[in-house]
Amino acid sequence: MTSSSGLTTGARLSDADIGLRRIHDRSAGGRALAAKLASLRDDAPMVLGIPGGGVPVAAEIACALGADLDVLVVQPVRSPVARDHVIGLLAEGAPPILDAEAVAEERLTEEDVAQSVLRAGQTLRVRSHRYRDGRPLPDLTGRTVILVDDGILSGRTMRAALAARAHFQPRRIVVAAPVAAAMVARLLRSEADDVVVAKLCADLRQVADAYDDFHPLADIEVLGEIARGRATVLAQADIVVTDVDVPMPSGPRPGTVRLSRGNRGFIVVPGSGERERAAATALLDDDLGSLLVDIGDEPEGRASRLVAAVDWAFGSSGARGLPVGLLVPGSDLALAREAAAARPGMIGAVVICGVSHELATPTAAPTLPLPEGSGTIARAAQFFAKHLARSRLALDGGRR
Repeated sequence: MTSSSGLTTGARLSDADIGLRRIHDRSAGGRALAAKLASLRDDAPMVLGIPGGGVPVAAEIACALGADLDVLVVQPVRSPVARDHVIGLLAEGAPPILDAEAVAEERLTEEDVAQSVLRAGQTLRVRSHRYRDGRPLPDLTGRTVILVDDGILSGRTMRAALAARAHFQPRRIVVAAPVAAAMVARLLRSEADDVVVAKLCADLRQVADAYDDFHPLADIEVLGEIARGRATVLAQADIVVTDVDVPMPSGPRPGTVRLSRGNRGFIVVPGSGERERAAATALLDDDLGSLLVDIGDEPEGRASRLVAAVDWAFGSSGARGLPVGLLVPGSDLALAREAAAARPGMIGAVVICGVSHELATPTAAPTLPLPEGSGTIARAAQFFAKHLARSRLALDGGRR
């Protein structure tokens, strides 16, 4: 059966294996699903894997579709009486889904349940911080989301994840898994826009029965799959990384230009260390190109070298003559102020990392001070995208 979206709906697949052939491993399951999800490529979907087992499946789908990859963490809510007893599930952005029978069976009070949910929320935040390296989940509003797990048995985990729909407000949610209990897959179609599975089982007792290799995934493996999937997708996209020599008063300095196909702005990042390189790379996730440039540590002439880097960036193919952003550490606040004052028409936004609002002083451009912590680069990217877009509109208006 083909759904109105053009997807082959997995719950009615005529060619589904019904308990006849096992899936080799989670990656093989992801590749089988990717073929059935190919019609979503033009939707530029967000593929969300449910850690741990859903992530390698999601990575294969994202690689095949050239889609964004991330995770949606679902955390068990454990009984305070017996920690190995699960009384519910909690997903990011969703209210807890509790098992009323389990709560009644263990005679838990409202306070007991509230404390259990609180502990689950704390663990969930730690896990999501680890899997995303502190970045928040990207904005899903109006997007097509493919929600992926390595199997659907009772459907509880997927229902907990689907409960986040009201919070994230995607345009469509497609549930995908290599294997599912047939009846549960059909029931989930009332909660998701589509359900796509590679293998339906009428009498599935446990998800592991459908796989040759279904080993538990350590966090290091989950993180590796996330990195592999994103690296592959970036390689498929029109990402250009070029080493350049940036002219400066004291002679050229080495730099690296990073550009993405959907480039929404160009950011100058002074420095050459691992932290600066990581920041420049992370900006690509938000379609922001960058010039990472070594302006040296010697105090004399650093401001003029930063201004020279801005001049070069402004005239480069990355900026195309439009205002650029400036991302600097708190120790270079004075430097940023001097550069923004020297080039008010070229610098459209400044982000100062590692400094509190109380200690930061504004520059000639819109300025965002950011204390160190989770989501720093993501918040910087949102600020750049907003203010550089305004700068471009103002500049275009002036040209008319």
